[in-house]
Amino acid sequence: MTDSINIKIGGKAGEGIKTTGLILAKALSRLGFSLFAYDEYPSLIKGGHNTYQIYFGGEEVSSQHQKLDFLIAFDEQTLTLHQEELKSGAKVLFDPESFEAPKMEEVELLPIPWKKIALENAGSAQAFNMVALGAVVALLGLSANSLYEVITDVFGSKGEKVGQTNRKAAEDGASLVRENLNNFIQAVDLPLKASQIVVSGNEAIGAASIASGMKYFAAYPMTPVSSLFHFLADNAASYNFVSHHVESEVAAINTLIGASVAGVRAMTATSGGGFSLMVEGLGMTGVAEIPAVVVLGMRPGPATGMPTWTGQGDLRFALHASQDEFPRVVLAPGNPWEAFELTKKAFLLAEKYQLPVTILTDKYLCDSCKSGPFFPSDHQNKRFGFASELNGSFQRYALTSSGVSPRPVLGQKGGASLTNSYEHDETGLGSEESLDREKQMGKRLKKLVSLQEDLWELPLFGPPEAVTTLVGFGSTLGPVLEALKELPDTNYLHFNYLWPFPVSAQKHLEKAKSLVCLEGNAQGQLEGLIREQTGIKTDYALRKYNGRPFYPEEIVESVKNLKSK
Repeated sequence: MTDSINIKIGGKAGEGIKTTGLILAKALSRLGFSLFAYDEYPSLIKGGHNTYQIYFGGEEVSSQHQKLDFLIAFDEQTLTLHQEELKSGAKVLFDPESFEAPKMEEVELLPIPWKKIALENAGSAQAFNMVALGAVVALLGLSANSLYEVITDVFGSKGEKVGQTNRKAAEDGASLVRENLNNFIQAVDLPLKASQIVVSGNEAIGAASIASGMKYFAAYPMTPVSSLFHFLADNAASYNFVSHHVESEVAAINTLIGASVAGVRAMTATSGGGFSLMVEGLGMTGVAEIPAVVVLGMRPGPATGMPTWTGQGDLRFALHASQDEFPRVVLAPGNPWEAFELTKKAFLLAEKYQLPVTILTDKYLCDSCKSGPFFPSDHQNKRFGFASELNGSFQRYALTSSGVSPRPVLGQKGGASLTNSYEHDETGLGSEESLDREKQMGKRLKKLVSLQEDLWELPLFGPPEAVTTLVGFGSTLGPVLEALKELPDTNYLHFNYLWPFPVSAQKHLEKAKSLVCLEGNAQGQLEGLIREQTGIKTDYALRKYNGRPFYPEEIVESVKNLKSK
């Protein structure tokens, strides 16, 4: 019996690698396993090597791992590229009619002619990947009923025949193992967990935006936020909001501004290149005090960079985008459940304090999936900042102690006001008078103080008293939580928001005996921010900028090496 399994599926683009992996992930989740699923794919229109990896077990799982128990190789390249990742005793499933696998020491090669089986038994060679799934579930000693249910759910919309064909293919794969490979079955501890979902970071953000009462979403598709756009477009009619595919990122931020001025909650999403085009519009939300929620899904740059890979190189960009100074909030969720809660928080903060909020994600968080509890279904979306009865002259930018001024509902009687990109007086009339400038700048910056009441203490994972304190932001959370399982004298300070710089960080950083900063960029942007804001210099840095996320094994090895010095 074993308590955790690592499976990787690999093949050519167009062979349904992601769909195959997601079906298996959902089936494992329905059996009660905790899991994390991570996919990799090149930035090609057609072709290239794709993988989908699932790490699952009976205990809480937070990220992918390096060493594989199973490799499902749909082509020879998969075996060539990933054979070094195989554990001793790992099982490799392949079709002997597609390629001949070389002999490998301490690895079990299991030839399964899945294309022939799918064609002869299920009637379609295209269902070969379902044969492979049936086989792997049987090799794990698990009931295949949950797999059959997911297959029916996924393919049911394509017609009864398609669903039956794919289910039959999975059944044939499972039968082959039970009849011919029974001695290779590896039993897995079956957990008993409550019903759960498998969800990606983008799906969590999309669900939270709907739950927050968002009524306008505008975007131009750009990896890694395109799947967020797809999710919202699919659900727009059901939840009565507009999902607008605009002609450019400039149009996305500008139409968001218009929707927000009209009084609805609005959001856009992009990656670094698109965010570059949004910078001028972002500045307008700052000077005109317009609520805006912007999702920035990071990927390696500069320029086009590596479009389908991950990184954390846009932290400083998010903090300083647009000229001059204005209040903003930058959030950095670490997993889909934080993404859900912080997206809801983003809409609240943006509207309550009339400023832009950036949700900083990356390809790793956007596309990876994790199992966990269902999101809450009851949401009370209190609205903020709207003027009630208006009498006489209305001052849209009236000076207040909090820095927040009442704003009118579009067309509200007595609420006529000006909104533009110029510096202005209290009425909104453009002004270059020095006193108006000082008053309005001071008013806006007061928000950095007043919004502290809605911020929170950074979460600290692990023992309060630890020999080593790791710090990081956003999606590094998952791999670190897995690494902490093997680092009992280590804790982790998780920056799930970055600006305004968290007041609570100071006490934890000062208390740390040995401080290690992990981040997915080359120049240590979080490390520099910490030193800039607190005067505290971290002792060590772990940086990764090759387009891949951190792995728990890397973190464990690095921390142990640091301790041995």
